[in-house]
Amino acid sequence: MNARRNAGRNARIKALTDLGTRIWQRQRPLALVTLGAAALLAASGLLACLDGRQVAGAPVWLKPAKFALAILTTAPTLAWILEELAGSAPRRLRAAGTVVATVAALELALITLQAARGVRSHFNHASTFDSVVFTTMGVAITLLWLAELFITVRAFGWSFATPARTWGIRLGLAGTLAGGAVGFWMPHPSPDQLASLRAGRPTPVVGAHAVGVPDGGPGLPLAGWSTTGGDLRVPHFLGLHALQGLPLLAFLLDGLVDRRRRPSAQVVLGVGVAWLGLVVVTLTQALRGQPLLAPDGLTAASALAALGVGLAIGRRAARRPAILTACAWTPAGSSPR
Repeated sequence: MNARRNAGRNARIKALTDLGTRIWQRQRPLALVTLGAAALLAASGLLACLDGRQVAGAPVWLKPAKFALAILTTAPTLAWILEELAGSAPRRLRAAGTVVATVAALELALITLQAARGVRSHFNHASTFDSVVFTTMGVAITLLWLAELFITVRAFGWSFATPARTWGIRLGLAGTLAGGAVGFWMPHPSPDQLASLRAGRPTPVVGAHAVGVPDGGPGLPLAGWSTTGGDLRVPHFLGLHALQGLPLLAFLLDGLVDRRRRPSAQVVLGVGVAWLGLVVVTLTQALRGQPLLAPDGLTAASALAALGVGLAIGRRAARRPAILTACAWTPAGSSPR
C-alpha cells in the first residue's frame, strides 16, 4: 500500500515538474511575468512598512501589491491553459500569451511608477503625464482583453482531459472576460465629473470604482470595496478570478468523484453558470449604488435566481450527458482529448 502511494506521489511530482518545464520552454513570457509579479508583491510589502503615504484613502503600495497578486495567480493559470490547448493553433496561442504577459508587465510597471510618485495610477488626469499613463494603461488592457477573447474562443472549441476540466476552463475564461469588461465601465465620468468637464473646469480625476459615493470612502477590510455605495470592483473581481476558481473546482472534484458517471462535470457546469450569473447580479447591484453587504430584495432575489439557474443546468446535464461534451472539436492531426 505504501509503495503504491509513493508511486502515485512520485508520478504527480513528475507530472508537475514536466508541466513546469514545458511552461518555461514554451510559455516563457508568462513564466517571466509571474516571477516579476512575485518580486513586486514582496517589494510592495516591504515598502508598505517603510512608506506611510496614502493615495485616495489607501496605503500607497497597496495597489501595486493587489495587482501583483492578481497577475501572480492569473499568468501561471493562463500558461497552464495554453499548454492544455497545445494542439489548437499553438503559434497563435503563444502569441496571445505573449500579449497578455507584455501588457501585464507594462501595467505593473506603470502602477509601480505612479505609486513611487505618490499619485493615483487610475482615473488620474491631474497632468498631461498622468493622462498619458492612464490612457496607455487603457489601450494596453484592451489588447489584453482581446488576446484573452481569442484564447476563450479556442477553449470553447476544444475538449480537455476531462469534461469537468473542459467546462471549468471554458467558463473560467468566460468569467475573466466578463470581469475584464466591467473595467471598461470604470473610466466613465461620474455626474459631478461630467458637469465639471462640460463647464471646462480642471478635472484631475475622471472615472471611479464607487457608484453614488466618492472613491476612498469607508470600505471592507483589505478589499476596500465601498460599504456606503456601489462598487464596480466587486463584479470585476468575481469575474476575473473565475479563471482560478472554476478550474480548481474541476481538479478537486475529478480527484474525489468517479469520472465515469461524470457528476463532477455537472457540478462544475452548474457552479460556473451560477458564478457568471453572480457577476451580472453584483454588476447590477453596483450600478444601482448599493453596497455589496446591503442587498435589497431585488438583488437578493436575483442572486437566488442565478444560483437556481446554475442548479437547473447542472441537473439537466445529469439527465442529458451529451450537454457535457457539446461544442467540442479536435483539429485534424491532433490527438483527441
